Amino acid sequence: MGEDRATMRTKFIHLGSFGWCWRMLGWIQCPRSGGGRLRFVILVAWLACLACLGVCSADDSAEIRVWRDQTGRFETKAILVEIRDGRVKLRKPDGRVVWPPLSLLSQPDQDYVAKWQQAQKASDIFAGGVMEGDSPGPEAEATATAWKPGDEPVSVQSGRLLTVQPMPRPKLSEADPRSVSMSSPQAGLTVLPTIAGLADGNIPYLLDPKGRLSLLRVQQGTWDKTKFSQAVLVDHEVNRANPTTRWEEPLHFFNANPNHGLILGRADVGSWGATGQMVMLRLDGSGQLSELLRWYPDPESKESKPRVRQVEFIDAEIVLARVGDIVRVYDWNERREIWRLPISGWHRPALSPGGRYFAAQIRDEIALFESKTGNQLGVIKRDDADPVDLVFHPTGLRLAAVGGREIDIYDLADAGNDRSFSLTEPIDTFYSDPSWTDESHLLVGGTRLVDTDLGRQVWQYDLGGRGNDNRAFQSGLFRGVIGGRGGLIVFRHAIPHATVAKAKASVDWSDIQVLGPGDSVRLEISVSGPTNRSKVAELMQAAIAKAGWKLSDTADSVVRFANYRTDERTHRFRSGPLKDQELPYRPYATVVDVEVGGEVVYRVADVGRVPDDFKVSLDETLKDAIERQTVPTYRMIERLDLPPHIIQPEFQHGLGKSTLDAEGFVDATDFVSGLVQAPPRGR
Repeated sequence: MGEDRATMRTKFIHLGSFGWCWRMLGWIQCPRSGGGRLRFVILVAWLACLACLGVCSADDSAEIRVWRDQTGRFETKAILVEIRDGRVKLRKPDGRVVWPPLSLLSQPDQDYVAKWQQAQKASDIFAGGVMEGDSPGPEAEATATAWKPGDEPVSVQSGRLLTVQPMPRPKLSEADPRSVSMSSPQAGLTVLPTIAGLADGNIPYLLDPKGRLSLLRVQQGTWDKTKFSQAVLVDHEVNRANPTTRWEEPLHFFNANPNHGLILGRADVGSWGATGQMVMLRLDGSGQLSELLRWYPDPESKESKPRVRQVEFIDAEIVLARVGDIVRVYDWNERREIWRLPISGWHRPALSPGGRYFAAQIRDEIALFESKTGNQLGVIKRDDADPVDLVFHPTGLRLAAVGGREIDIYDLADAGNDRSFSLTEPIDTFYSDPSWTDESHLLVGGTRLVDTDLGRQVWQYDLGGRGNDNRAFQSGLFRGVIGGRGGLIVFRHAIPHATVAKAKASVDWSDIQVLGPGDSVRLEISVSGPTNRSKVAELMQAAIAKAGWKLSDTADSVVRFANYRTDERTHRFRSGPLKDQELPYRPYATVVDVEVGGEVVYRVADVGRVPDDFKVSLDETLKDAIERQTVPTYRMIERLDLPPHIIQPEFQHGLGKSTLDAEGFVDATDFVSGLVQAPPRGR
């Protein structure tokens, strides 16, 4: 039969109740019967009980309960509706539905689901007809993967699959140091000369993987005349525009896939772009642009103006475009739309570095999706619905949300590391258009650099034009900001320094109850500034001495610096702690080991890649040349167990940052540790 026994039983009960109620109404209205008022009260009470019974029978197994993930940090209130394909369908009190994988729920929740399934089977009342729409597909991955440049460093972490509660935002005053500029606007910046022949209003996009070429949309005239010129290729090494590589058609909001030499943009036809087309170009080996194809992103739209505001490459064949307040994913090779998603307003969503995941704001939530399928993977709950621009960290492990003066940094692997801070002045642009210059610095509004670790603005520079015309980048030998005030401006330094080198020492005393002269503790030293790594030990000793400490003179305390290179053919390390590990781009590693009693207890491996065209001068060794020109890609920090007699404070570390300045020094931040002795009492 098409209906189960429980459904038929419920219908018979309701039909019988209806007939009985009909007779009761006749009984009350009958003029020959007495006590009509009392009978009416009895009938109303019976109807109320029947309504409660109907509600319970509609979903007798539904229970609003608090669901938690395996870490216990994130929770949501919902009703269990159905289980399918390894996922559970949870309906929130407001009617919204989420599909977290069963394996990522806490053990009590998994036990509850198992009992729920048994109860459904035992009573034979499981009805698949309560589903609303189709299942979101197979279970998403929940494992971390090793990072290689260009790949996604992490898939889906368990901590983000359920609704996350809004994080508290600190109240900052005007005098709060976290909101005050730390340096003069132009401190420490190396600005390349502007390029002759290029007018204001350039919107640059990096095209070459090594960071040497950019494609610019060049504006001529004023906005009221809306006269646009060409797309021009610029060579950063010689700092000039290529006169032979020009595209006579104006392109807007375009982007590039450097690995395949592809450029995707919006080409406008008619006054103010009466008809907007998506156009795909290719840059060949000779530096010439050619058209591959073009199509209309929304041929059914009745609007007179194109609304394509953002395009991103997911891979060589699939692109993502923000058309008004709808995100659309296209297979450009087949000229078809794969999926679409309405988002909140025109503010910028984010695509992960490897193109695998996509984040967008939907009202007061930030949702995470699989780029190629549109399956929703997780939700981050915000405390308001104010529009924000989103951008993934270069590692893909963090997500920045920027709006007005508020900046939120979400850690996708550990919500305990989420950060939120405010700037004293709001970003003076409709689009904040955030972009990362390195692992900890975020460019917002095209003019202001913010240190996300310190939670404050470090410099501001007037690049001219609108804020979203300027972009931060890191690629090849160049790292900084690219913008257009009277041409092209490239900063080789993204992080200014007031002094050539500086060092500071600090120790966490929270775990140290009694400390006497000569007692040993581990002390972390932060060394920053444009300096060669060979001076790190010297700066470390100076910082310890300045703090009133001294290096232990015992023979079992050793700080050792070692350098390792990979085999040019196999890209594997030949020796050392990274032996047999394979890394791309001819990597090079500087490893800092701290030994106690002949045993390594702490290790920092700074892994980078050597440029293909690195050079060695006559007055330096090969090691120094590689060290000077290495472009770090990531840092591996390993902490081994310390001997029991060593007091071990709370472990803290930071990511290394390096870039090449005009003088050839490495701008580095290194974190090293050593065994030190406590100062005499009374200091």
